[in-house]
Amino acid sequence: MSADDVSPEVRRLAEALLLDVDAIAHRSVARMQELLPSYARVPPEDLLPVTTTNVRNVLEAIRNPDRDVGRERMAYRTSGETRARQGITSDEMLNAWRIGLESVRESAHPVAADLRISTDVLLEFIEATLRWGDIGMRASASAATRPRFASSAGSSRSRRPSAARRRLSRAVSVSRTSSAPCPTRSCA
Repeated sequence: MSADDVSPEVRRLAEALLLDVDAIAHRSVARMQELLPSYARVPPEDLLPVTTTNVRNVLEAIRNPDRDVGRERMAYRTSGETRARQGITSDEMLNAWRIGLESVRESAHPVAADLRISTDVLLEFIEATLRWGDIGMRASASAATRPRFASSAGSSRSRRPSAARRRLSRAVSVSRTSSAPCPTRSCA
């Protein structure tokens, strides 16, 4: 996706939301802790840095699709590795991504109204959050599973996908192919 593919109004909305990134991340973490057991066990101050970075990266991607994404890719991988070290399951990490993207979309509605941005542009923005969020979600989920498999590289079990990896693959494929925005109860 290039800057030519994103309207100036969508970029303006993303830029306005970047001013509120900390509040969006705080709301996201509160909801994650409410809905996801493994997130509830981690102090919010330990969840906020990764969540804030992920929200900021998605909004930056929408605001400036032509930027260098190397730093963001590294941040997404680091976020997955961090969540794995925090004991957060891959399934719950994917649900947390959905919660975070939902928080961004919820925040976009009043900001769009204040900026007099049309509902068509708001829909375009929501589509962009899904597209860029999917990229971050896949990168962080991939990194979250990698450390666990690296330790068993020499065993015969490492040649077979584990149950966790199969669940993760199904969750990612469902999130990419489902017409529903969120196939789990935690996104309602």
